[in-house]
Amino acid sequence: MDENKPVLQLRVVVEAEDFDAAVRFYRDALGPPERIAYAQGGDDRVSILEAGRATLEIASPDHKKVIDEIEAGGQESQRIRLAFEVTDSEGMTRDWSPREHASSPSRC
Repeated sequence: MDENKPVLQLRVVVEAEDFDAAVRFYRDALGPPERIAYAQGGDDRVSILEAGRATLEIASPDHKKVIDEIEAGGQESQRIRLAFEVTDSEGMTRDWSPREHASSPSRC
């Protein structure tokens, strides 16, 4: 282990009631490649996606309000926010069609 950089990876686990819809959104619509997938039988499944660089932002309540203003038009977010930086946010928004995907990201 590199003692100067003890944290090698940041992992975020999203529990999804509709696993297939979540994979269609996160993998197919957003586009990060699948590193590996496991299935243990029944509905015990996981898809591990490469998501590029990760950061952990620790913010005071006042700074969270600033982030909410910048990133969500002032709409208050939850205590933990999952955000994706994409190359073309307008295109991703335009191309995202609920008719093509069984679930919106908020229900995944």
